Amino acid sequence: EREELEAGSALLKLSVREQKALRKTWDLLQDPQAFLALSEGKKIKAFAQEGVEWGLQLLQEDVFKTGTSAIKTAAQKLRQRWEQMGRTLPGPLLNGEDVKDSLQGKARGLCLEQAYERQLEGKLHSREEALQWLREYIKKEAHG
Repeated sequence: EREELEAGSALLKLSVREQKALRKTWDLLQDPQAFLALSEGKKIKAFAQEGVEWGLQLLQEDVFKTGTSAIKTAAQKLRQRWEQMGRTLPGPLLNGEDVKDSLQGKARGLCLEQAYERQLEGKLHSREEALQWLREYIKKEAHG
């Protein structure tokens, strides 16, 4: 099936960007449960990728007659959240400068990713809250 999608994209002479969006939509439609199992922050971040919103719209409207109300409801809630955010992702409250002296290597990226996801989930509202969360995070990391 994926090969047919690729062949159809080539036949339609879609741009690379359009092909990528179509693949993203296809992947979402093939396994919506995998997408919906992601954390709320990861799902919201995914909206920045072209094709995700369209895939969720198709699921919400039950275009493929899956009849799965849980998927339709989840897709609707995510799309509403995206609309509330003005259809754009906010800038992160924390950055590499905030963690450079405390965390090394992959731990930095993981920390910043978790902080941003918490921000997208509405658990961190200000830079001050984010810095407090960071201090607690670093304490936990230091004590295992």
